[in-house]
Amino acid sequence: SPPPHPPSLFNFHTIRFKDKQSFTSPDLGICRIDITKQPFDYIDVDNARVKLAKLSGVEVTTCYICLEGDGSGRRPLLRDCSCRGSAGWVHFDCLVQYAEKKSEALFEKGRYSPNELGDVWGVCYTCKQEFQNDLFVAMATRYANFIEEQPAYTRKEWDLIESLKCKQRAHFQSHEEEGKQVSRKLLALLGKANASNHLGPRIPEQRLLELEADSYRSSGSFCLMDKDYEDVIEHNERAVDIYKKLSANFNKGKY
Repeated sequence: SPPPHPPSLFNFHTIRFKDKQSFTSPDLGICRIDITKQPFDYIDVDNARVKLAKLSGVEVTTCYICLEGDGSGRRPLLRDCSCRGSAGWVHFDCLVQYAEKKSEALFEKGRYSPNELGDVWGVCYTCKQEFQNDLFVAMATRYANFIEEQPAYTRKEWDLIESLKCKQRAHFQSHEEEGKQVSRKLLALLGKANASNHLGPRIPEQRLLELEADSYRSSGSFCLMDKDYEDVIEHNERAVDIYKKLSANFNKGKY
């Protein structure tokens, strides 16, 4: 395995949200989200079975990974993509196991783009379209958990930030309070990455700035849901400042 990141000289970053409580990230291990839900808890099992029942008259539907049918309890067949008919149905545990194996293969390869890893968790392998609704939230949650569970590796900080950005986006559809918690963690990790990048760029500067700008903009949107307009302004002003920096660097031919 590649050596872990060198320790950062700057270990803390604090941001402000509507509740006026600081959120501090000493390191990747301590900076956790206070959410008790497991990924599958986001799945509406009853709704999944209603959708499957509407396929009356279609050939027998099975999971495209294990080739078994709708299971009792916590193994319903799911589909939230652009597949039609009997295509694209899958058990959540099968989908997660497949994504984990694909991710491990990328880790072994060592060179991959953020989109390449993100697509493993967020895109249907059959229709190549992004997951939607509760399946998107559940897979984004497991994606972030999976990265955080990994032992230290060279790209862990970058991959964790990318996975949390995916989870932040997923929570625009539902569970806004959890989305705000994800935003806190995400901005804390971005601050830590900014502080430690001088030791050697572990995340390319352009990508780091893009992630930071979009994360502040998205965090402002969560603040808007609470009508906390001061924080909306603060977060969006920071996003604008970062976009200006990106634009200036681009015009100088830096990227």
